[in-house]
Amino acid sequence: MKQVIFLFILIISCIALNGQITIDKTTLPDIGDELEYRLFFNYQGNSSFKDKGENLIWTYDSFSFGANDTERFEDIKKTELADSFPTANILININGFDAAAIRSENNIEVIGLSIGNFSGFDVDASADFMEPFTYRTTPFTYKDKYNDAFEFRLQFDSDLIPGLDTIPIPLPGATLDSIRIVTKVLRSEEATAWGKLNLFGQDFEVLKVEQLDSTATKIEAGLAFFGQVLWIDVTTIIGGGLGDLNNNVLTYKFMTNGSKKSVLEFRETSSMDTTGMTINTTSGRMSSDVVTAVNNVFQNEIKVFPNPTNGIVKIKSIDIVTIPDCIKVYNSNGLLVKNISEVNINNVSLFDQSNGIYILKFYKENEYLGASAISLIK
Repeated sequence: MKQVIFLFILIISCIALNGQITIDKTTLPDIGDELEYRLFFNYQGNSSFKDKGENLIWTYDSFSFGANDTERFEDIKKTELADSFPTANILININGFDAAAIRSENNIEVIGLSIGNFSGFDVDASADFMEPFTYRTTPFTYKDKYNDAFEFRLQFDSDLIPGLDTIPIPLPGATLDSIRIVTKVLRSEEATAWGKLNLFGQDFEVLKVEQLDSTATKIEAGLAFFGQVLWIDVTTIIGGGLGDLNNNVLTYKFMTNGSKKSVLEFRETSSMDTTGMTINTTSGRMSSDVVTAVNNVFQNEIKVFPNPTNGIVKIKSIDIVTIPDCIKVYNSNGLLVKNISEVNINNVSLFDQSNGIYILKFYKENEYLGASAISLIK
C-alpha cells in the first residue's frame, strides 16, 4: 500500500512539474528582430495579474489600445556606435535609447547606453557601465529570480541649459563649470506564477514574471573653485523640466516558451508629483500578433445591434453555421456576469446588468465563434 501511495505522489509531482513553463534560450531576441506591441493606458479592470502561485488562470477581454511600441535589435558592428562599444555584438533600441549589449547563447547583457537629446536638452552622450547589466537571461522558470543594477552619468557644459546662471552659488569666487545627471537603476525579476492566460477566447500557457525597475536621478552642478570642481545637488532647483526623476515601475509579464516577446504586460508606475504626493497608474502593452487576431475575431460575421443598447440586443449572422446557441457575457473587469444557454437571436436581454462595457462571447456546440464588445446605457 505504501508503494502505491508513493507512486501516486510521484505521478502527481511529475504532472505539476511538467505543467510549469520554462523560458529557454530560443526566446532571446537576435539581430534583425523587431518585437512589436500595442500600448494601453489607464487600465482599471481585472487586477488578477498580481496573483502568485501555480496552475493559475487569468482572463482578460477589455482593453483600449493606443500607439505601437517596438523594440529593435540591430548588428552594432554596422552602426556608428561600433567604435564606442567594441566588445558589443548587438544594439537594442528601446524608448529612444540605444543600448549596446553582448548577446551570448543564454543571456543578453547591456554594457552601455547611447543617449541623444536627453530629456529635451541638446545633449548627445554615451555611458559605459562598470559591470554588464542583465537584460534577459535563460533558462527561466517558476521561482527563479535575479537582481542587477547600473549607474550612468551624463556631464555637459552648463551653458547648454538656459537660466543656469540663476543658480545660487554658495561659495564666493566659485563659477558654474558644468552639470551632470546621475541615474541609478535597480532591477529585479522573479517568476512568481504559471498557468493559463485567456485573451479574448485564446489560451496561452504562460510563465508570469514580475520585473521591478527602480530609478533614482539627481542633478549636480559642478562649481569651479581654486582649480578644482566641487559638486552640489541642484535637483530641486532645475529638475522640474526633466519630469519624474524617481519612480518605481512594477511590470507583470506573461511569457510563453514559443515567443521572443511577452504575450501581455501590465505596468504599475509609482512616482511623486511636485507636492510630494505619490501617484500610481496602471498601463501596459500586448503582443501586436494577439491584437491583430483579436481584431479579426471582432470583425467576424456575427453582428450585435443596436450598439449602444438600452438593454435588448439582436444577433445577426449571414451563415446559419455561425448562429450561436450559447452567449457568455463578461463585464469590463473580465468577470463572467451572465451565461445565456438558450439564445433568442432577436431578444438578448442585458436589462439585469448595470451600465457599462460588456464583451459577448459566442459559442455553438461548445465551439468558440468569436466576440463583440457592446455598450449598455439604460
